Amino acid sequence: MAENKQLKNVIFWLQSQGYITSQKDLAEKLGYNTAFMSQMVSGNKPISSIFIEKLVLFSKGKVNENYLNGIDEVMLVED
Repeated sequence: MAENKQLKNVIFWLQSQGYITSQKDLAEKLGYNTAFMSQMVSGNKPISSIFIEKLVLFSKGKVNENYLNGIDEVMLVED
């Protein structure tokens, strides 16, 4: 599997907006261990629909679910 660029982009955006301080912080806030998070980011583990739901909720609906699924090229949902 290739690295998950969409997930990396979302993590970077969450950091830039002050939602999280690091990838580890996101893992903890969503209830995942850091090793599992690293494996998803690196593409060694698939991103589950449950993880995507948690991430979208965590972003207060700003992250586009279809972007994380690779369906859409737009990362954020417009207000």
